Amino acid sequence: MLEARFALEPGWIRSRTDGQDCYVGVRRLARLYGLRDGEFVSLLPTLDASLREGLSRGRIVLRPRADGLYALARREAVVAHAQTRLAQIGSELRQIEARRPRLARRSHVMVDLETMGTTPGSAIVSLGATVFDPVEGTLGAQLYVPIDLASCLRLGLREDPATRSWWSRQSAEAQAVLTDPDRVDLTVALDRFDAFWRMVGGAEFWAHGPNFDETLLGAAYRMAGRRAPWSFWNTRCTRTIYAAARIAPNRAKGIHHNALQDAVNQAEAVIEGFRVLGLGRRPLAWRLGRVARRICGGEA
Repeated sequence: MLEARFALEPGWIRSRTDGQDCYVGVRRLARLYGLRDGEFVSLLPTLDASLREGLSRGRIVLRPRADGLYALARREAVVAHAQTRLAQIGSELRQIEARRPRLARRSHVMVDLETMGTTPGSAIVSLGATVFDPVEGTLGAQLYVPIDLASCLRLGLREDPATRSWWSRQSAEAQAVLTDPDRVDLTVALDRFDAFWRMVGGAEFWAHGPNFDETLLGAAYRMAGRRAPWSFWNTRCTRTIYAAARIAPNRAKGIHHNALQDAVNQAEAVIEGFRVLGLGRRPLAWRLGRVARRICGGEA
């Protein structure tokens, strides 16, 4: 359906070629400007002033031209009208942004573990985490800690033979974590995660999904006689976002089953999910561009 973006005002005009006065009606005016039915409304002389004003408001008013340059005049009118409307809308959007209350930002932290089992109490061989903002679409500080398997076993965490066999089938790059020279004791890894969580003001604990990473990491804290820094009611599940937005993390990016790389890929997918679901913040320039396309008829 066409949008009536124009208002045609018929009237008398004196021709430059023969000096004769002639009346240009609405239908002829529409043909001269190349308009179709539905693209315009008529500002007939018989209408009262208030109705004429209402019909012309927000529309481009086109009148008979003595010079005959109807096509050029239409293009110039559309551009001028679009520029005026964009300036008005930009001003309105900036005023809305200025009035919007600024709530305290809550830090979202994506956590990923690589483990030696799939149930709580399993040994952990690496921990990766990244701060991200799903609304603004940004990534922040990151943490990666390879963990000594023996230190987990000393605390009573378990190694599952089936998972050990699964590790033997992974890429050499992924398996490198098991012999990483920078491995630390589990208690040191927990200290580093605590410090990271405090440093970034951690609030939302994200995982793929929290019934794996959050429960296994929570169990490791309990085995170490420690209290986890996050609150259980602030755990968030990537799988819900992925299913709702019909997307998936890009596992081909980087090393799959590297804890930090997986955390980053998952955070980026959540950001994309927020965008698809209309939850992410659109920059002002993007919104003005969309309005410009609407005004110029390039987008419904």
